[in-house]
Amino acid sequence: MTKILFFSLIAILLTSCATTPSGKVGYEFSQECKSKLANTLQLAESGIAAKQTSLGVMFNDGECTKQSYINAKFWFEKAASQNEIYALYNLGILYGNGRGVKLDYKKALEYFKRAAANGHPAANYNLGIYYDLGYGVSVDPKKALDYYRAGAILGDDMAQYNLARSYEKGDIVPQDYVQAFEWYSKSAAQGTYSDSINNLGVLYQSGTGVPKDVVKAAELYRRAANLGNKISQSNLAFKYETGDGVEQNIETAIALYKISANQGYAPAQRNLGKLYYDGKLCSQDIPKAFELFRKAADQNDSQAQFLLGIAYGDVNKDEKQEFIWTKKAAENGLASAQYNLGFKYITGKNILKDYNAGLYWLNLAAKNGETKALNMMGNFYAFERDGPRDYQRAIAFFRQSAALRNTNGQVNLGYLYQNGFGVDKNLIVALALYKISNETKYIEFMEKIMTHKQIEEADLLKMDMDKPNNILEALDRFIAR
Repeated sequence: MTKILFFSLIAILLTSCATTPSGKVGYEFSQECKSKLANTLQLAESGIAAKQTSLGVMFNDGECTKQSYINAKFWFEKAASQNEIYALYNLGILYGNGRGVKLDYKKALEYFKRAAANGHPAANYNLGIYYDLGYGVSVDPKKALDYYRAGAILGDDMAQYNLARSYEKGDIVPQDYVQAFEWYSKSAAQGTYSDSINNLGVLYQSGTGVPKDVVKAAELYRRAANLGNKISQSNLAFKYETGDGVEQNIETAIALYKISANQGYAPAQRNLGKLYYDGKLCSQDIPKAFELFRKAADQNDSQAQFLLGIAYGDVNKDEKQEFIWTKKAAENGLASAQYNLGFKYITGKNILKDYNAGLYWLNLAAKNGETKALNMMGNFYAFERDGPRDYQRAIAFFRQSAALRNTNGQVNLGYLYQNGFGVDKNLIVALALYKISNETKYIEFMEKIMTHKQIEEADLLKMDMDKPNNILEALDRFIAR
């Protein structure tokens, strides 16, 4: 997401229009246009800097006269000689885009700095972009952030957005979601920069830096979607698909996905493809699903690549294409695809069995938190490895899997405690783990060999483990008693 947003920022910078002191872009003139132009020209020639800037804008935008960047530059320079900040800023735009002059980032930087020093909000923002991306200067993220902050304080909505992003990511300043929320809110309140409105919705959706509010998130996605933001259109579509914060409406979801997908947004293409592929919430359309998966997959959307691989395997029975797209998704870091690929290599399903390759992909998937891979790696070290068992490594994998509510991981960890493999034998812990996994046959066996008091203790431990994100903490507290 970050790359997409920064590219959009560059585009905004490169296409910025010259602005008048009143902040308006362009003019609408009636029949007295010529007389107004004559009046502006007279005042500009008399040395009034604001009118010189206004005349420059007219030439820049082709209002009342033929567009001429050269004439625009002439009048902006006259106003800039009097330190008129809008003329200084507009000269920065001309040099930064090569309009009527040779492209010269250093010259643009000079004018932006003069405008910024006199309090121009957007000049500070553009300086931030220049230092962020190395236009005419060495890349300096900290200096860029200083300019974003200055522009944000002066009220520039895009500077506020970039400052919020910095706090959200925590790469230049310490991560601070409350500050991110504050600056996204300030930017969104201006009502024009849709990325800020969308990202504010994301914070409300996840409850990050602000109490979770899925209804508020939907409202913000709607605002940004109405401004043409393809990410928000997709986000809002998903909420209508799932009924999260809005009344479920599949027709609306599909309509929004289509609008976003037609703008080339890969997640919208993928999600719309899933609806057509599953055919549960709308009429099934396998060819359309393939088309959408492929469009998203060609943009390196790893989930779409994985889904495309699954579709080739399930529908076309094309094992080669299934493998190709699964591997692409795995190489792009999708944990579920890495697990799937590892499983194929380990079991020799549709490909030549390769134990080392299987372990490689399973280990990657486990590092990325794929619970099935964590459990499978635990199985390898505890039960399937050639040579001595490595119960300590198995326990580490099973613990992670169990903590992520994988029932097989919970059962396997319980089995190690039941038999004392790599840990001190503990029937109470074993039964509690079996109970949170709800594996009846293990529970029934254990309760036959345990005392009533031990079963009661296991029930209490199970209750503690059932608390959110508390399995390992409860387990470790009990063992440390």
